[in-house]
Amino acid sequence: MRLLALATLVLLGQNLAANPTLEQSVHPSPPYRLVDLLHSSLHFFDLPQISVNRKVDLFRKSVIDPHQEAFRVAPGATDEQTLEDFFRSDKNLESYLQNSVSHELEMRKLSDEFPTLLHACWSHLHSRLPRLKGDVTIYLVPAPLDTVGGCVRSVGPRNVMVFGSEVMAHRLTSPLRFDVFVTHELFHLYHMQVNPEMRTATAGYFMGGSTTPPPKLYQMMWLEGLAVYASQVLNPPATMKEAWVSSDPLSKVKAKLQPLSIFASKELASTDKRVIRDFVFDGNKERGIPTGTGYYLGMLVAKRLAMRYPLEDLANLQGSALRDAIESELNRVITAH
Repeated sequence: MRLLALATLVLLGQNLAANPTLEQSVHPSPPYRLVDLLHSSLHFFDLPQISVNRKVDLFRKSVIDPHQEAFRVAPGATDEQTLEDFFRSDKNLESYLQNSVSHELEMRKLSDEFPTLLHACWSHLHSRLPRLKGDVTIYLVPAPLDTVGGCVRSVGPRNVMVFGSEVMAHRLTSPLRFDVFVTHELFHLYHMQVNPEMRTATAGYFMGGSTTPPPKLYQMMWLEGLAVYASQVLNPPATMKEAWVSSDPLSKVKAKLQPLSIFASKELASTDKRVIRDFVFDGNKERGIPTGTGYYLGMLVAKRLAMRYPLEDLANLQGSALRDAIESELNRVITAH
């Protein structure tokens, strides 16, 4: 039995070394590069005789280390943590490998279907927004549910997109929710490609660095809110139920719409990362801010502006024109409530 396990381990290492990225082809060939690291990790389901410690070591060497770019840009379980940080803990990686056994069928299904479904979403978005370019590497990574779902990052001049396996497997149970989620991330890519201000804001918030100016609250509200709006309107008959991506129910934001809008209008120019994190992403229970508040207000602004401008023009908005438009529409929301 030990000889069989050792032979299996050696064979797995040879297979991964021979084709480490296991890039999947889609016909016709997509303009982007897709790297399916989930497919690589599926081999670990075939190693029941190998100890957990050996699996952890092999997983790091064969899946994470050769593709550090993906794990370094993807978020982990907290706002300040990357997926690489998360998996640096033996305990976290052991837990993921042990728990993933119960999701084997879902993971295999996702790995099989993801390339075709992603290409369909890409083609649909490109038909509506032809300036979308394929200058991106898209990773499907093995990741637990409480870490990365989807993200787009700029790494210097390059674009990197990461989808997490358990979140995407969950979305796969509803084709509409899957399409809306993927469109949200693809629109982020498009927005970064056509709008230098949004590219800089994304890098400033998520990647940091002393050479990148910190983003303002209104920029991050617009970045996320316009993606929510686009993901809904480009996928009829999707509603906000499918487009909503935050943990708190939408009703919590709607119930406090006026005071939240007043707060936003006063803090639009804030570069305080805690303010942006609380208002756009994580919420703050002590301050009465639901998660995703900035997503919803940004979406409301986009929806109102879309009555006068096409989506392409909204994606191009930047500078004082963007700031003034957001402030004006927020004031209308405040007055209406």
